[in-house]
Amino acid sequence: MRVRKSTAAVGLIAALALVMGGLSGCDSKVGQAAIVGGHRISESDLSKYLTPTGPSPSVLAAASKANQGVYPKTEVIQILVQQKLFELTLAKNGGVPTDGELASLHDQAAATFLGTQLKGAAFDSYLKSVEGNYGYGSQYAQALLRTIELEAALVVKIKAQSIQDVAAAVNKLNITVQINPRYGKWSPENLSIGAPSATLPSFIKISGISSPSAQVSTSGTP
Repeated sequence: MRVRKSTAAVGLIAALALVMGGLSGCDSKVGQAAIVGGHRISESDLSKYLTPTGPSPSVLAAASKANQGVYPKTEVIQILVQQKLFELTLAKNGGVPTDGELASLHDQAAATFLGTQLKGAAFDSYLKSVEGNYGYGSQYAQALLRTIELEAALVVKIKAQSIQDVAAAVNKLNITVQINPRYGKWSPENLSIGAPSATLPSFIKISGISSPSAQVSTSGTP
């Protein structure tokens, strides 16, 4: 199955987080980072997922050298939006799995969506040890892991063979997604924040990408 990888997560694994986001999007009320089906994600909600100081000088220097940007806040918003969408979609497709059921998908989801061979507590510890360098706070890793576990559960539930299958299941529910224009524009096709204006620098790309090598089992068991 061709799947989308989170660019921030890939960056953590590769020791360089390059989270891309556009600069135009749907209207959103003042103080709101995003609205998903009536569920509001406020600017203040983001603070626990981010550090007060932002990415470290070494990360910023590496990104600058590569002529790229680092946008941890955009990635956090994307993860929280995806998480809510997957929960709502699973609720309409047999129910949201329990925490225990999601935990059973941990290693498979990490390998598929983040491209890592680390497993269990070793992977969780690694994320915790490096997330601060990229501007992510203490609760970022937990939010990221829950989101990819929910996505893996949805893949199994609907027997998805591609990101298009996952997007179709989500978009079938016609859930309204609004992103504060400061952080980008929502792309329903990719379930990500992206699709920047053509007038923006070419290095700003859609956060969601497809990986031809990543596989998710659709047999019903991870």
